[in-house]
Amino acid sequence: MKKFIAAVMSFILVIATCAFAACTPEEENLGVVNGNYVETDAKGLSTALANVNADLTDIAGGAGFDFATKFAVSFNMPETLSLSADGNFGYKINADMSGETPVLTGAGSGSVSYSLRKDKTNVEESYSANIYNDSQYLYLNTTAADNGKIDYLKLINDAMQGQLPGIGEGEGDSEIGGGMDLPATGMPDISELISQMEKLGIKAYIDTDNGLKIKLSLDAVTFKSLLIVAAQSVKDFLPAEVATTITAMLALVEFSDFNIDFYLVFDADGKFVQYGEDININASVELPAAVGVSGPITLQFSNSAYLKAYTGTVTLPDGLDAYPDITDKIGLPAVGV
Repeated sequence: MKKFIAAVMSFILVIATCAFAACTPEEENLGVVNGNYVETDAKGLSTALANVNADLTDIAGGAGFDFATKFAVSFNMPETLSLSADGNFGYKINADMSGETPVLTGAGSGSVSYSLRKDKTNVEESYSANIYNDSQYLYLNTTAADNGKIDYLKLINDAMQGQLPGIGEGEGDSEIGGGMDLPATGMPDISELISQMEKLGIKAYIDTDNGLKIKLSLDAVTFKSLLIVAAQSVKDFLPAEVATTITAMLALVEFSDFNIDFYLVFDADGKFVQYGEDININASVELPAAVGVSGPITLQFSNSAYLKAYTGTVTLPDGLDAYPDITDKIGLPAVGV
């Protein structure tokens, strides 16, 4: 049952994030986790993870999460297209596990704005929203549409019905769908994954001064190589000319500013404390003169986010019950379809 509750909490966060593709804006680098990091290899990282608890329902200090993210992006193709957008979103969710049935309460808000110039046309738009949830509904209050509530339990049930039988019907915490065993504690064996990360050029750093902090970093050279490999891997699904053009353009990409960093934090007991990410990419492509684009194509992208263990209280506003039910307008595909 706890595994199912964790899935529900994750689902709410995903829905909220996808609604805005964007977090609390006050902190400039809110996803960065500072520490006394020392570079390590696959063996060292595997050893450090040996005492970590993989069950995110057993988090440090309680059963809630605090999520925040923000992004900014700009793209410019001289004399043709210019796009810029930024957004932020923040959400806190708490699970009261004191009764027979967990009680979920969540609240957050976000905004996104963009401007687009194509040829001589200019468009500027901005949207904002407040989002809430209880143990059954997700409530939406947005500037883009009327208020509404979504029965997310029904959506999950409809998506999983017949695919994962037995969820929520009394199985142990280490089983989902009547057959897939999950470890109750400890990390699963991810030595092969760690080894592959090392082969890809992803560098790992750890800080074991107080619990465990992990930092995974990707540099511009490795990122560019991975992009080219990814483009080549999908070339069979694209027209040959398109695939060749994409690969050629990727080879011409230059980075003037670049960092992709991911963080994981666990306390001294191996319980989850925080996940963080910090991404900054400033790239440009100078195309051959024959293409007809005067000047470089530029892209700037930044994203910073965290997911923290949360022990505070979430209070919902009055009047949510009056929101119309819009569940039937949403729908999710069945699992495996």
